[in-house]
Amino acid sequence: MSIHEKRLIERIRRGDAEALEEAVTAYSRLVWTVVVGILGPALPREEAEECVADVFIELWQRADRLDEARGTVKAYLCVL
Repeated sequence: MSIHEKRLIERIRRGDAEALEEAVTAYSRLVWTVVVGILGPALPREEAEECVADVFIELWQRADRLDEARGTVKAYLCVL
């Protein structure tokens, strides 16, 4: 995990909403690709958007579960 990712997660853990916005900006395309890849391209856009938002809500609420020794922020978001 990069220094930037570690700092980002530390800030999210402290409740820094700007850090969450940075994560959304940096990783929303990745999460979108995973969501559509798993749920299928026929999924209505609104439902896919809701699923992507849910992933970032989970990141916000469960950032303490991210183990830097086990993987990156990208990997964690893909699993969520």
